[in-house]
This record gives sequence, C-alpha cells and structure tokens, in this order.
Amino acid sequence: ATVCWDGSCDLFQLDADGSGFARAWKRPARPSSGLYAVSFGLQGDNQIIATACMDSLCHLLSATDGRILQSLKGHTGEVNSLNFQRRVSGELTNRLVSGSDDMTCMV
Repeated sequence: ATVCWDGSCDLFQLDADGSGFARAWKRPARPSSGLYAVSFGLQGDNQIIATACMDSLCHLLSATDGRILQSLKGHTGEVNSLNFQRRVSGELTNRLVSGSDDMTCMV
C-alpha cells in the first residue's frame, strides 16, 4: 500500500505469475487531507489498512475495496506515524498506535 500528500491511497498486489505488481484499488485524492503513513492490521478475519492523515484523523480502510470503515479522532495535530502492535508479551493483539504533531502518542 502507498499513501500520498494528495490524500490518495493505493493498494498493489503481486501479479499471479510473480513478475510485477498490479493496482488492486485506489482511493481518490482528498487535497485537504494528505496522508503520511500506512499500516496493515486485522479486524476480526478481515484485513484492514490504517492511514495517518494531515486532518488529525486516522482512517481504517477495508483492504478489499478501500472504503473507509472508521475514522479515529483524538489528535489535535497532523498524524505523522502509526503502526499496529501485533503482539504483547507473546499474545496476539491488534492495537493501533499513532503519533502526532500535537506531541502525543495514542493507543
């Protein structure tokens, strides 16, 4: 997955023969809402993609079609980074941690 300052998000998949990549889907640009980072996680049995946005939000997208499943609020500045924490003390988890220009990290 890639994200861009124009607010677009693209998901690419390896071609069936392994020779290259093909675009699976593209979320259109949102000029007032550039994106800084992307991370993959799970929601139940479904893969999701989290994006870190200039508009102080983190968006959870469906990895299947790119639609926004949920917008997470809490930061007051641009969100610069995020990552799913997959294990804590050996146990599976799906926590999303984000960092922002507001000088906070949120879990």
